[in-house]
Amino acid sequence: MHRTRSKFLLPIGITYLFSSALVFAQGDDFPTENTFGLTGDAVFLTRGRGKTRTLAIDTSIPVVTPESNIVLESDGLNEDFSYEPGYRVAGTFIVNNSTSFEATFLQIFEWGTSEEVDANGTLQFPFERAGYANDFTNAQKARAHYETNFLTAEFNYWEAITPRNNNYFSFSAIFGARYAHISEEFKLTYTRSPNKSDYKTSTENDIIGVQVGGDLQWNPTRKLSWDLFVKIGGYVNLDEQKTLLRDNNNTTVIQSFHVNRTRGTFIADGGLGALYRIKPWLNFHAGYEVFYIAGVALAPSQLSTKKHTNTSGEIIDNDSICIHGFWVGLTLSF
Repeated sequence: MHRTRSKFLLPIGITYLFSSALVFAQGDDFPTENTFGLTGDAVFLTRGRGKTRTLAIDTSIPVVTPESNIVLESDGLNEDFSYEPGYRVAGTFIVNNSTSFEATFLQIFEWGTSEEVDANGTLQFPFERAGYANDFTNAQKARAHYETNFLTAEFNYWEAITPRNNNYFSFSAIFGARYAHISEEFKLTYTRSPNKSDYKTSTENDIIGVQVGGDLQWNPTRKLSWDLFVKIGGYVNLDEQKTLLRDNNNTTVIQSFHVNRTRGTFIADGGLGALYRIKPWLNFHAGYEVFYIAGVALAPSQLSTKKHTNTSGEIIDNDSICIHGFWVGLTLSF
């Protein structure tokens, strides 16, 4: 992944451009005499592990346990994902002191990481069939590179059961729709000198559906509020995967296929944050948020030890992913 200053400057610039930052209760944290709100977040999120896939074994290591000669796994790549910057923007229409509508968009700059392992010509990918790929047997080096991209958009209706920003405690119901997109690329390169060949997989998940939730607000003072929110929903995932396995210095295509299907998906989104009202039309807020998404196709899971033809590929889309991190910013209302 290319790490440049622009990745950190863009979300900060958007925050100042909109003079705002989206918090969990965007739709209702405005004075009642105002009608519109503009929001923009600087966000920093990381992602959790997926399922572990063996990427390389070293045949020179005695097999004491089934895992004893595994020298490269996808799990190690997942552990290397760091907090990456992104942005979130929103527009809010306040109908009255209990009803509002919001539209939000969040995008994270890609997570990416690489790992490699070297040996004296004893590395191999664990294909079930011996000799299935020449360059992936008796190799000197194996290198894996993994990238993930995530974005989501929402449209929500908020209805305050008890008045927000006035009562000591307030509860709001949330009803809405969400679109989410998760795309991944995985590249495993084996070097069997002088040859170098690649095993590539990529996945796309286009997720759309409806959600419900709630927000519990605590107002210890007129200027300070704490919010705890949860949103859950059932979704449809239009997922796909592409696989390309080449051998003999990338001159021979062993596998090349594209598979897609539709399945159900679950998303839970929750967080905790604090808001401080600087002016009647301006507030600062920050918090921590967690996304849990089940029923998706992740790129490492598409790596297969089986023999496939160019028309016999399959898609593995029963993975889950956890994305979490924090945001800070300001809110402007008018």
